[in-house]
Amino acid sequence: MKTSIKTITIIVGTALGALLGYEAARILIKQSEAAGKSSPVTASQALQVGLGALGLLRQVSGGGK
Repeated sequence: MKTSIKTITIIVGTALGALLGYEAARILIKQSEAAGKSSPVTASQALQVGLGALGLLRQVSGGGK
């Protein structure tokens, strides 16, 4: 694979990940404000989401064969 293709893939993947993360955080905050909560997620919920995201990345990268 050419270096330029690798660079473009990394840049596009990073941008998409940042946009998805931003939207997820915005939605969590909006739901929290609508419910009148002070914190959108608890520490255990954040840990569950993080581990789920790592599992998804592992499957996408082919590490979960």
